[in-house]
Amino acid sequence: MGGRFSSDVQAVDLVVDAVALTTGQCRSDIFHGGRGTAAQAEARQLAMYLAHTQLGMSLAQVGEVFCRDKTTVSHAVQKIENKRDSDPFDARLEQMEHGLSGLLPDAYMLKRTSLGGKTRLGEMVNTLQH
Repeated sequence: MGGRFSSDVQAVDLVVDAVALTTGQCRSDIFHGGRGTAAQAEARQLAMYLAHTQLGMSLAQVGEVFCRDKTTVSHAVQKIENKRDSDPFDARLEQMEHGLSGLLPDAYMLKRTSLGGKTRLGEMVNTLQH
């Protein structure tokens, strides 16, 4: 495992940890295979949204990490975008985005790098879910 793979895992871990801390949900609930409670589903949608928008991951890559179909990820992204119409929600999300951008130096930003193929993405999925 090279340094960049490690950074990719750390970046997604950081997003999930930030969402867990902000929403009061456990990491395991965010990665839960089923829908879970409404609060768990919203936390997962938020984590998927941030992985897509802040880390530059494709919908398919986000789906792989969260064990969801890319259409489910697309729905989650759209749902969070719609919630941004609410000023309090948007302000909370902007705080998270700002905090993440400060914690993720350019070297860790997936939008500026590549995951390097399905094999590494598969390894990343296994690492994050265990």
